[in-house]
Amino acid sequence: MVANNEGEKMRELKFRAWYHKGTYCKEPKMYWFDLMWGNTSQQGSGWIGMLPIGETRKYRMMGDNRKQIDPDDCEIMQFTDYQDMNGVGICEGDLVQDGQYIKEIVFHKGVFTVKNTDSRFALPASGDYLRVYGHSLEVVGNIYENPELL
Repeated sequence: MVANNEGEKMRELKFRAWYHKGTYCKEPKMYWFDLMWGNTSQQGSGWIGMLPIGETRKYRMMGDNRKQIDPDDCEIMQFTDYQDMNGVGICEGDLVQDGQYIKEIVFHKGVFTVKNTDSRFALPASGDYLRVYGHSLEVVGNIYENPELL
């Protein structure tokens, strides 16, 4: 966690990517990455070193286990810095169970909020929904790997 000049806690910027197209994509897969990673082999190419979700970064003599991926072949999503009822980080594009309803996490008008699956917003875009109700939501999938939930 990073602190600003006043010593206040700032949220950690984390991202994931749904890698689903391009010459080198053999099967669609969810990856995560850190903006500080950059790339390992093609400096200045714009490619980003990413890891499949569930893997940890392993350092080796000649680099590490990151896969070099062109961001144009991905849908990039940002973590909200909130967790669901099970301690799972909530990310843009996640589908969450809210009582009997499934809602999509979206970035709308400068804040993360929820959208009902019928395309209406549950609340006006204010960051309060996840802050107040995030702990009572449950991540049940995401829009790319679980479109049947929409």
